Amino acid sequence: MDDPMSGIRAAREHLEETEKEAARMVAFSRLYLGLQILEAREAGVPQKDIATLLSLTREQVRRLSVAARDADPAAVEHARALFKLRTRERQVQSPILLLAPEPPNGL
Repeated sequence: MDDPMSGIRAAREHLEETEKEAARMVAFSRLYLGLQILEAREAGVPQKDIATLLSLTREQVRRLSVAARDADPAAVEHARALFKLRTRERQVQSPILLLAPEPPNGL
């Protein structure tokens, strides 16, 4: 007889792995945003304008740019590559995501 809890365990493991993967994606996306902020600042865009565009404080913009400036070069390259890959994926949207309904609120 199958363990009735095995499906729950497997689903929990899947959720935990997905949450870790999502956290890494967010971290690399933040790094890429910081890199773009650095480039805009080097091009003369005022920090205040960037903060307004992003609905952030100037301190938050500064922190993103400092984190990007101090990031490991391998992480920077990974963030750039990931952005390019995600941009291409958005151009050819995943059929799985196109067909998926919105998940219920509260989950």
